[in-house]
Amino acid sequence: MRAGWRGPVDEARTADAGAQTLRRWWLTRRLHIDLLRVCSAYGPRG
Repeated sequence: MRAGWRGPVDEARTADAGAQTLRRWWLTRRLHIDLLRVCSAYGPRG
């Protein structure tokens, strides 16, 4: 009975951790894209 009560809580915690990882990955990816854009705009050409 106790294990059945704990199941949904663990699932919610796992889903929350997955959302945080996805958000962190997306922010890192956006930062890299912005850096590439700045380098291509202001960096040495060719």
